[in-house]
Amino acid sequence: MAAIPNIQSASVGRLYSVLVGQPTPVLLLGAGASVRSGIPLAADMVEQAARWAYAREHGRSPKDPRLLRSDWFPWLKAKPWYDLTGSVADNYPPAIENLLQPRQARADFFRELLQTKINPSVGYEKLAEFLHQGLVKTVLTTNFDMNLPDVKVRIRRPHHIDVIQTPSDYTKFSTIPPYPQQVFLHGSVDHYTDKNILDEVQHLDPELVRMIAPLLRDHPLIVVGYRGAEPSVMQHLLLENAEQAYNYRHGIYWCKMKGDRVESLPPMVLALASAIGANFTLVDIDGFDELFARDLWLLHQDADAPLAMASGTGAAPAPTLDMDVVNLAGLDDLDWPTVRARLVLYCEALQIRVPAPPDRAWIVDRLLQTNLAVRDDKGGVQLTTAGCLLFSQGPQKLIPQAGVTLRVSGNGEWLRRALGEKGLESGLASDVLEHTIKGNLWAQYDGINDVLTSVNRPFRLKGEQSETVLPYPPLALKEVVVNALVHRDYSVTNPIVIDVTAASIRITNPGGLVDEVQRRVEAGSIEEEIRRGRRGIKGYRNPVLADLFYGSGEMDKAGSGLSDVYKTVRSNGGDVRFGPTRNNDEFEVVIMTRPEAVDEVTGTATPVVLTTSRYAANILEVVSLPENIYHAGTELQHHRQLFAALPNEWLPPSIFLSGRLYSFHDFEHPRNPLAKVIDDGDVEPLLLTEFTADQEGERRLVQLLNLGLEKHLYRRGLIVDRKRKRAYFPRTEAGSRSIAYQARLRRAKRTVVKARVSPRTGTVSYWEHEALGYRFDKFGATWGLLLEPGYVFTFDGAKGLLAPDRVNRLSTKRAARDYNATVHQDLSFWAWCLSGGEISFALDLSWPRPTQVADDAAGDADDDRWSDVHPMQVERAGGGEDANRYPHIVLSARLPTVTVNDLELALGNSEESDSDDALEALDEELEGLAEEQRLGASAAAETETEEADYADQS
Repeated sequence: MAAIPNIQSASVGRLYSVLVGQPTPVLLLGAGASVRSGIPLAADMVEQAARWAYAREHGRSPKDPRLLRSDWFPWLKAKPWYDLTGSVADNYPPAIENLLQPRQARADFFRELLQTKINPSVGYEKLAEFLHQGLVKTVLTTNFDMNLPDVKVRIRRPHHIDVIQTPSDYTKFSTIPPYPQQVFLHGSVDHYTDKNILDEVQHLDPELVRMIAPLLRDHPLIVVGYRGAEPSVMQHLLLENAEQAYNYRHGIYWCKMKGDRVESLPPMVLALASAIGANFTLVDIDGFDELFARDLWLLHQDADAPLAMASGTGAAPAPTLDMDVVNLAGLDDLDWPTVRARLVLYCEALQIRVPAPPDRAWIVDRLLQTNLAVRDDKGGVQLTTAGCLLFSQGPQKLIPQAGVTLRVSGNGEWLRRALGEKGLESGLASDVLEHTIKGNLWAQYDGINDVLTSVNRPFRLKGEQSETVLPYPPLALKEVVVNALVHRDYSVTNPIVIDVTAASIRITNPGGLVDEVQRRVEAGSIEEEIRRGRRGIKGYRNPVLADLFYGSGEMDKAGSGLSDVYKTVRSNGGDVRFGPTRNNDEFEVVIMTRPEAVDEVTGTATPVVLTTSRYAANILEVVSLPENIYHAGTELQHHRQLFAALPNEWLPPSIFLSGRLYSFHDFEHPRNPLAKVIDDGDVEPLLLTEFTADQEGERRLVQLLNLGLEKHLYRRGLIVDRKRKRAYFPRTEAGSRSIAYQARLRRAKRTVVKARVSPRTGTVSYWEHEALGYRFDKFGATWGLLLEPGYVFTFDGAKGLLAPDRVNRLSTKRAARDYNATVHQDLSFWAWCLSGGEISFALDLSWPRPTQVADDAAGDADDDRWSDVHPMQVERAGGGEDANRYPHIVLSARLPTVTVNDLELALGNSEESDSDDALEALDEELEGLAEEQRLGASAAAETETEEADYADQS
């Protein structure tokens, strides 16, 4: 007996260091890795083969429960080739060779054996996560199961695996793979290339060995679940190439079960340990699942190790369209607030460490890690199709077909009741509203949900016991919307089409069933399979999109999909039809409402008034602030002196503090008028982080932000009431003012200034202005702009405030008559006004320009005048003269939204019948106040927003 070599051992912690180190390790998996996934070990496989062969030999079914071990095991041991001196596992090659004949019988046996109904174990799930994070790029296996590719489909990570089973797959192999690769050393059962019998496991394919040997020379090898008994792997691959691989200088880490003695290792394992000496290390583990799902994963959660990049350069061909590079799409095209928020959600859901705060470098690394971007040959970063669709500010510029056509059809009364939208006038010209929803996929998702949530209004179903029901289950609507966005074929020029009527919602998206799903459905239709109760039919045309939606929480459960849609819709009393079109070029889902819901249009059921279940926070995130603030000494002490010193000058926002003047604008800029009032040679830059190091500094920053916002509002044509922190549009020369803007379903016009006419005199008694209250505040580490829609009342349509000492109470009283849906629409309108309809916007702090249209423009021309402000405001975004010298204060224009599906909300809130009476009483009160002021009873009333108003002086 050969002497047992002196073998060193290491802990699982050491193994983790190898896992996260460089170069990345190669993993070799044996049968022990797949036991808990339903794949038997060699000994069990011998016994199953014996039972299977015995049944065939005796004309019985292998599944016959009367077939006992006492029948087939003695029959097996009586075979002349069976080695009674060895273990059952040692008899694996001769058993396969002699019991499973002819070759087709062997293939049939293994196909049935590998078609386990058990999902891949948790160890495979965590291994897939490590592959996704780029810690392992090559997996070698002696097994025939597809557990790793299957778990990729189930958990959507990694986004792609190159499977190498036969010589025709060798072209995929790489020593520096851009995507994870799995190499089946012993071939494929489906291709009749499996190596199982004694002669077959003596050698591997020489070409395969030639390809793999350099990889093992330059990378450490971790072996898990492999006995080490086949000469093909141990002798032909490892021992014979040891010298050329410099005795595997990066190390071979051989995992064995705790309690197994070293001397019990197969002879070829001991021979390998002896041949490479200190480069061979044993690691004791409790099992494959315990190693990956418990030990290594817990260490990974606790560690702060840098991740290897799973994605390669743009030169590698992309395996799926959503991983392909989009030319001309780079980091400057990103909607950074959405990127940061969604990637943080994704990492938290997948237990990936997130730095506090997440900086730009970390975000770029995550984009690369999740195949949302790749590095090009010059080291730059380009977006993939998935990155462009999910996070670009305007993906339609590069992928014009990435939109959704949403049509809502019905009579005018139903449309008003369903959508409840300001601007949906009673004189609706058409019974069809059609709108194209654009933006990135998150914006499309929110836009679609806004409309569907409005349509899905609960109603009271009368009966012996009345109940409140929804026309459609909200989770089903969410699922079909996500499916359409995630699974559509983005290479097709047609958009997703959503048709909404009182009776149904139909969603048609380009792209039928992918091959993975078609194979699983076989002869039947996917609808038939799901109606019969089959679940787990999965396949992904766009794995990166699916992964991000799942990780961000928009896809609730892996594998639920259409099965849950069918179940929840049927449970709700409706029905659903779904499937590909005849040519499999589109997929269509039609959800029919509860039959009673259709009667809502005719008044059969009593509607329940809905407090909308789609909620929006009234906050716009401040995305970017200037790095520096400038300050200089000055003899002036307050703004009145500044206005007097620089009359009729455009003045940048600034504040006085301890004898110094502070501003975001560089005092040394030649166009900055503040240079005239500061001490020569005393300009100093200060990091904004230093300026805001304490609460007093944060309060001063709020002052500067308010001043900047007020300038922005002033240039947008609004009157700014600095004292009360609100802004509103003035009337036009002709009277009321309307603003044209993009509502949810169409180009709408909102009346923001209304003349209130007295029913007694027939003359204008006062003016009602829709107003915006504003306030900057800090939420954790993030600054935000709070928007508070409200009202202002004037007697002249401009600055003549009606009863200024009572204006807040009156405004609150009027706003209280607006319900949540209306307030949500108000917030969306004001966000649109501030941004000009863009995803994000910079406060207009650029140097002054002439107004293009006169203030006294009348009628509809006022809309044109107002819209002209926008292109002037954003002209610096194109990089014009001195663009980089303006301070950049950038805000997101997207309101954070959430959908709450709680019928108690609908039951607990109702639109009181006396709302019209309350408005009438308020109107009478305001009319009386207006009359008093006209008679001079309030001669001392404040008639302007503030003496020497800062915004007007600018």
